[in-house]
Amino acid sequence: MTLYAFCTVDDGHEFDYEIGRGWFDAIEARISPALRASIEHFDKHVWKDAVGLAYDCEPPRDVPALLARVEALDAFDLRLTLLGYYSREVRRKLPANVILRAAEGDAKAQKQFFKALEFDKSATQKNLRLLFALDAETMRERMLEIMRLWYDEVYREHEAQVLPILLRDAEASLALKQTVSPARLIELVTNGLEYVPESSVREVLLLPSFIMRPYVSNEVYRNAHIFVYPVADESLTEDTNAPPARLVRLYKALADERRLRVLQKLAHQGLSLQELADEFGVSRSTMHHHMVILRSSGLVGLRTSDHRYRLREDTIANAPEWLGAYLKRETE
Repeated sequence: MTLYAFCTVDDGHEFDYEIGRGWFDAIEARISPALRASIEHFDKHVWKDAVGLAYDCEPPRDVPALLARVEALDAFDLRLTLLGYYSREVRRKLPANVILRAAEGDAKAQKQFFKALEFDKSATQKNLRLLFALDAETMRERMLEIMRLWYDEVYREHEAQVLPILLRDAEASLALKQTVSPARLIELVTNGLEYVPESSVREVLLLPSFIMRPYVSNEVYRNAHIFVYPVADESLTEDTNAPPARLVRLYKALADERRLRVLQKLAHQGLSLQELADEFGVSRSTMHHHMVILRSSGLVGLRTSDHRYRLREDTIANAPEWLGAYLKRETE
């Protein structure tokens, strides 16, 4: 996910990631020319789609285990994974046999692949065509090269800082799991994502992420629905005097006229991202930016069944209490 976050800098998402622009600039300045050149030949979506490979790892599921898993994986099966063959979202748009033929090199199937999945950005098409042009073994070796270099040059340095945060959050989520229903647990850790159970999904995996805050990423890999969710504020710091990040995000989200108007609309009916964009006369990307802020603050929820946003009235009701509790807290 750190690779995915870094590769989305050109999309402007770095302004939304809570880690801040400085993190991206520092990595850009230090990575080797070899790593930079290799990354540019892989589409950014590859790294998000490959999260399921970590799920397949044997314990302890650390980076070396992940690298060993990818190295041992059948190269053609890896190609299928990266092309979305095991993703239910991709399979809804494209028959499995078409993806299979595209992976085998069928030009007609590859054309169907691009058309069905609407890869209209030239950079995305270019990078995916490069993947199609490589034989499976070469593709796997290049992917492994990127992952090894990224671990050595970037992630290894952050591991000591990030792992304790992830472990604290995982332990808190496991404790919470004992007190609430599975659906409520998913809604709480993902800041309002309402998951509707799927008959074909046997497991739901909740994976905390530090780098992706405040985003939630979800992928269906084989028979598992994987949510990569932002670690909770409480997992980040032990500074008891600092204002809760949840409270800061909440009032920042409310300090914008357009977002207040969006909340007013959602108080009356659930709306999709496109409907909201049309209602306010803005692009989907602009509205998506606002919805990320509203979701991360806990003010709106999103149903997985129909991708419609709704107002989270419990947050509205609890906001004054949270503010009052912080103001009355004794400083240390």
